Order: sequence, then structure tokens, then C-alpha cells
Amino acid sequence: MDFDVDVPGHVRMNSLRIAVRVMLNSEALDFYMDPRGIVPQNIGRAIHSIIGNQMLFIAGHEFAHYILGHLNPSDTTVVPIYSAIFCGQEDFMNPYEVYNIDQKKELEADVSSVSMLESSKARVKILRGGLMWFLYLHLYEQVVDSINPRSYSKYCTHPSAIDRYENLLSSFSVCNNLSFDNIKRLKDKIYSAIPVVLEDVSVNIDAYETYGSAYLDKPNTEWRGRELVDRVDYY
Repeated sequence: MDFDVDVPGHVRMNSLRIAVRVMLNSEALDFYMDPRGIVPQNIGRAIHSIIGNQMLFIAGHEFAHYILGHLNPSDTTVVPIYSAIFCGQEDFMNPYEVYNIDQKKELEADVSSVSMLESSKARVKILRGGLMWFLYLHLYEQVVDSINPRSYSKYCTHPSAIDRYENLLSSFSVCNNLSFDNIKRLKDKIYSAIPVVLEDVSVNIDAYETYGSAYLDKPNTEWRGRELVDRVDYY
């Protein structure tokens, strides 16, 4: 949900819960039968206007793997096992950013998803979609790490979402004098939302892990509508 619109706090929190629950596979995917709430038309249009660009970026990323030859059997690898040794306290406190071969391929595909487009206007749209996607994914990764902290080996095929965001942004930040002010504002708001969501996870874990349906508001309210009756209103 757009962070700049006037939305009640509990509705904003519930929308974040629903988004995270969908990615955790704990939300029932029956949205057409059982809508989670009533979203005002202006907010709905704003939400749907960016989804297409995010999906095109993701599709372009997968096509880029093929175009770049990443799917060639001779160029694929089994998940590697490796270790990093840091010498000295200073290096330990400030570890070097190191990407393995698979991670570099992901970063290359991210950039190529945008750069391979011929239209500069299309590149801007898809770039913004990709940057927004990685910011949303970053919030999700923070929640997952809070619920079930993962070892570094789990990240061996993909860099973190925020690393991919920074790499994509730096790859195009000087092109065509693009303005990324709105993306940077979104990043600030995502970072502000993360501790709020993590606090909610810590005290309401069942709201994230219990399979079923979560809603924007209680029945018979502006954001939910009238209470529906099972086997009468659902068909």
C-alpha cells in the first residue's frame, strides 16, 4: 500500500501483514472470492499502476539469464561451499563485499533486464519497477530473518535484496539525468516501516504464520464493508 496516502494506522499495518503473509504462503489465495477489504479507487489505481512494471522487470530478469548465456549447462554450477577468513579486528568489523559466480549472474541479469530495452522511456519505467520490487523484497527478507534466522549459505545463489537495489541504482544513476527522489523517499519509508513490522512479528507471530485470511479492517467498516455469511455470500 502507498505510504504517502492518508490511511488509518491499523489498516496500514494490516496491509503490510497481508503482503508478508502472501510471500510466506500463509495467506489463502482466494482474494477474488473473499476480498480482504475495500480499497479506494485512487489508491487501487496507484497500486496497480506499478505492478505491471515490477512484473516486466522480473520477466526481463529471467530472459536476461538466457540472453547472457547463464543457462548454458557448461556455465552452471552446483551450490559452492566456501569460507571467508578475515584477518584482524578491523576487517572483521567491516567485512568485504564478496559475490560468488551465481550471485554475479543475478546482478548481471538485473542490470540487463533494463539495459536491453531499446526505448529509454521503457527503461525508466522498468528500472523504477525493479528498484521498488527490491525495496519491498528487502522488507520481506527482514521479516523472514526475524522469524527464522538463516545461515549465510542460504544466500549463496542470490545477493540480498538491498544489495541488488544498490547495484541496480548505481548502474543507472548517471544515465539521462534520471531523478530517483521518489524511490529514495520510498526507501526511507520502508526502512522506517521495518522496525514497526518486526515489533509486530515479535508479539503477534500467529498473525503471520497461521494459514487463512487476514483483512484490512473489521466487518462493517469503511475499509471492509458488511460482514459476509459463509455459504450465503460466498459462492
